[in-house]
Amino acid sequence: METKQQGQQPVKSAHKTVEALIRHNFSPAERNEIGAELARSVGEVRGVEAEFDQVKANYNARTAAAEAKVDKLSTDLVNGFDMRRELCVIIYRPTERKKYFVRLTTVQDAEVGGKPFRPTPEELPALAALVDDMTQEDFQAELVQAESEFERRDKVVLFPPAKNDVGELVIGRLKGKWYTALRLQVGSARIAERLDTEQRAFKERKDAVEKGGSRALEWLTQSVGKDAAAGFKGPIQSAIDAQKERVE
Repeated sequence: METKQQGQQPVKSAHKTVEALIRHNFSPAERNEIGAELARSVGEVRGVEAEFDQVKANYNARTAAAEAKVDKLSTDLVNGFDMRRELCVIIYRPTERKKYFVRLTTVQDAEVGGKPFRPTPEELPALAALVDDMTQEDFQAELVQAESEFERRDKVVLFPPAKNDVGELVIGRLKGKWYTALRLQVGSARIAERLDTEQRAFKERKDAVEKGGSRALEWLTQSVGKDAAAGFKGPIQSAIDAQKERVE
């Protein structure tokens, strides 16, 4: 390839050059040119409007096209960007009550070599193209998605349900370790934990169940009082004892 500047001899390049479609940020001069083109487009609109009465049917389409061009050029010039539809991956952060939309291309770039895309909470905002509030449906979908990673999932009924009172211990195994989550409601007191790896892990299922039962009694004592919690102690212990024989 040869390059030539005014008043200089052509310069040969040792590198191969090709044309490629890449991003180009407008320079101040180019932005001025866009502004000039915008002004000319506005003039076109005015010219079309002047002819409109004479050839109304023929100029309807031209007017609409010119006005649309003006609107787009104006918006692009002022904003410096436009909105485009892209495929995204949704990452839920229920603790923040937010959902993050990350471009699929960003995820694919990070998963080179089979490495899973698992950004930290600190990295996620910078990677996300859009952030929105989670809906109730989002919370349910995220819960199902998160718990689907666990195998051997089960529910241990800690005490028989009565009216609105419910006592369940959710248990599951992930990477050889057992985790539990409490799902209890007694009167107006309620706890609904997520089955995730933030809870304490156990090598044996029976140990996880036993600790889960103990946590349930502790929560009941704090939530409904020592006397009321004492009435749940027997059923919870029976539920724990029934699980001790299970070996998985």
